Parts: sequence; C-alpha cells; structure tokens
Amino acid sequence: MNIADEVKAELETAIQDAIKYCHWKTDSSDKAFSRKRKLDQATMIKLLCLMGGNSLRKELHDYPNVDVSASSFSERRAAIHPYLLHDVLCRFSDIYSEKNDAFLCKGRKLIGMDGVHFNTALNSNAPSFVPVPNFKKGGYNQYKATVMFDLLSHQTVDMTLSPITEQSEHHDAAFMVAWNSFPPCIMICDRLYSAYTLIADFLEKKMDFVIRTKQNVGAMKPIQALPMKELDINIEIVLTDNQSLESKAKGHIYVCTGSKRGKVNSPKTYVSRFAYPLPYTMPLRVVRGKLPSGEFETLLTSLPRDEFSAEDVMELYRLRWRIELFFRHIKYDCGASRMKCKKEQYAQQEIYGHFITSAAVWKIINGIVLERNTNNAYEYKIDVKMATYLVKQFLATPNASGDELIKNISRYVVQVKPNRANVRNLRSSSFVPFNYRVA
Repeated sequence: MNIADEVKAELETAIQDAIKYCHWKTDSSDKAFSRKRKLDQATMIKLLCLMGGNSLRKELHDYPNVDVSASSFSERRAAIHPYLLHDVLCRFSDIYSEKNDAFLCKGRKLIGMDGVHFNTALNSNAPSFVPVPNFKKGGYNQYKATVMFDLLSHQTVDMTLSPITEQSEHHDAAFMVAWNSFPPCIMICDRLYSAYTLIADFLEKKMDFVIRTKQNVGAMKPIQALPMKELDINIEIVLTDNQSLESKAKGHIYVCTGSKRGKVNSPKTYVSRFAYPLPYTMPLRVVRGKLPSGEFETLLTSLPRDEFSAEDVMELYRLRWRIELFFRHIKYDCGASRMKCKKEQYAQQEIYGHFITSAAVWKIINGIVLERNTNNAYEYKIDVKMATYLVKQFLATPNASGDELIKNISRYVVQVKPNRANVRNLRSSSFVPFNYRVA
C-alpha cells in the first residue's frame, strides 16, 4: 500500500474512532443521526474538512456521490460538536507514531508553539465580538488558536480554540503542557511565552525548551544585568513570595500568587498562576547571539552545552519560523481565511477541519521522494498549494488511485532558493483631494 492510501485509511479510522469514543455531543446529535440518511456523521466530518473557498452549494455539488441541499447540510452540521473534530485531529496527528521517528533532532522532536487569529462573521451578540469605537461596523469577531506544531513533520500536536475576548495564550499553553504527555522533545517558543510559570511547567515535566526572551525594557531582571554582547552562560533564578530586604538583597524575584490570608489585592494587581512551592530555584542557560542585521537575540534554554552549542541553539530557534509558514498554509492553501458560515459553532468546525486536512496533506508529502537531477541549478520541493488541492480531491473521491495522486503531486514542484530575502517595498499613501472629480 502506498503512502496516499495509508493516510486515507488512517483518516477513516480516526473519524470512526472519534465518533465511537468521543463523549462530546450536541443536544440534537442522537436524533439527527439515529436513522440512515445521505449525510451520516463520517460523511459530514469529511465534508467539513475537505471544503475549499467556494460557496456552500458549489462545494456540495463538487463533492462526489453527495446530492443534498445546503439547508440539509446546515441541519446536519448543527448536530456535530466542534470538539468532535478536535478529537479526530488528535487521533490523526499522533506524535507517538513510529512513522514520525524519521523527523527527530538528536533523538528529540522539535515542537513550536504560537497563536493565530481567524476572523469570523460579524455578530455583535457572540462571545468573540470585539467592539471598536469609530469603526464602520462597530467591531469585529475573531477566534484565536494556540497551536503546538511539530516543526519537522508539519503535524499539529495539539491546539486550543477560544474567542479572542476569552483567550489567554499563557493559560492555553499551560493547559496543553499539563494535559498532554510528550515524547523527548524541545519546545521552541517566541517572547510571549517567556513567563516564569510556563518555564517552570517545562522544567517540572522534564521538557527541554528554547525560548526567546526580552533583553531591554520589560526583560527579566537577571537578563537586564547581562552585558549586551554575544554570550553563553548559566544563571539561576530564585522565585519567592517574600519581599523582605534580605530576599531583595539576594536578588530573588517576587511572585504574587494571591495566596496570603487577610491580604486584599488591588484590582490592578497581577496574580500569577504559579503552582509550585516557593521559593523555587530555576536553573537556566542564556544564549545571546548576533543576527545578520547586527541586532542581538537572547534565548533561554535548558539544553546541555556539551550536546548543543550556542550556534545550535540559535539555529533551533530559527526553525520556529516554520510555524508561521504553517499558519499561512492553513489560511490560504486550506481555505481557513474564507468561512462559509455565520454561527460560531460552525466556524470552529471549519477551523478544526482545515487543520485535519493539513495533517493529511503533510503526511502524504513527507512520504513522497522526488527524483534529484544533478544537472539542475537548484533543488526542488513539492508545491504545497497544488498538493493540498489534489489531496482534497483524492480524500473526497471513493476508490481514487493513490499511485495516481503521488504521480500528480510529483509533477508540481517549485525551486528551493536558500538565503533569499525580499525587501518589503512600502509606499506611503498620499492625500487624495475631492477636486479630482472636477472635469
């Protein structure tokens, strides 16, 4: 069996297992799928995953062997809880799969973590509505996903999806770290995740990390004291809930946990979610390197110096940019920038569905080996946009040929040109007077 047919079978198995074992149900799910219909749960989930950016009627017309109206589809999708698709995603993107062992860095997986926004239909009564003064529509609706992403295999490890008004990336990240069990891995994060609480979570779960941190205004006090030059040193941070003069003289960092009896904090006081006994000693390695632009970049890591040099740590952090390219792929290749719904429950379904589609696309791409021609000036890689379109057709079509899909994907390639950077040509918009209409 080729890689395309294997991925298709894995997706079918993940959908059936999620339907069988997932406890997330809506009030109408038992009635909607109690008898045989044209749109059963498995077909509905595949439809939600494989739709593109066209209108709903055109998508239903193009889907093979499905002859239903848009109203029937909307009635059935109301009976599917969004977290059912999240369960499909977690089962399908299993990071413990033996096939993922080929994507390791010194025996460890590289997992990036970041957030991405998704705009939804305007609804001022929805939880995701953000009022904006002096805005034509009065505001906008937006969801934010905090995503854990395997930087080498391009698989989604886990994700949380929340309205932008109720979302906290620190809490979402801490939840995913606590909820999941991880193989040996290195967490690679941007400055937003350089919080004492999250670093302590990584240390307590024996997870290695590379986190970029602030180095000027707002930086950690031990980081501010370091000279602004290239360095690779070990530091030790002691967190405490004691503000005595002795504690301050030792350089301890005060953490407000709001746990002292009888003390009433101001509403503006930030109370930390620190869940470990204080004082807490946090050993860290600080790597500061110079970028090609001449600026410095400061990283916090737990990686041993004898295994990962300062240059290796800097190179690991550069790989974090792959998650940004992955978000672009989700929005514009898979179609997450164009929602075909107004209800927020339906928007969540589509977002999870696009992540499932992306997991299938990259599983197939990772299993295709392109023939190398030594006469070519550049190396070539698969065109992900065309591969996404072809994989959607393949997964939607019964008895489609996996060999034919691999052959078609291999035809669409693009050149790999490393160390290239496009300069952003920004143009300022000049004032346009009304007298241009005068004849």
